[in-house]
Amino acid sequence: MLRATAALDYVTRFVLPLCSAMSDRPNPSEPVTSAVFLVDIASFSFKQAWNVRGYAQDISRLLATCYPETVDRVYVLNAPSAFSKIWGLLKKWIDPRTAEKLVIVPSA
Repeated sequence: MLRATAALDYVTRFVLPLCSAMSDRPNPSEPVTSAVFLVDIASFSFKQAWNVRGYAQDISRLLATCYPETVDRVYVLNAPSAFSKIWGLLKKWIDPRTAEKLVIVPSA
């Protein structure tokens, strides 16, 4: 949780203001206020998914309470075919607003 908090704090205090300061953006007068996160789970197993359910719940709570507008989308890449079933179990412990930001991209 400390790493997640530090990473999100870094994004809000450094990355987003830096992106906002870039002059070659389509609309430089509007600040950048959210980010897209990519999570590659190509080597994720069912056991690992079950073991991180508490962590996923904690991260969801952190995002919902401290950074609700920072996360635009979370793309889960290279999801194995069983991930949708795993996600069906995991999302019961995730804040619904955070859960709807998750986009599952199956492996090719």
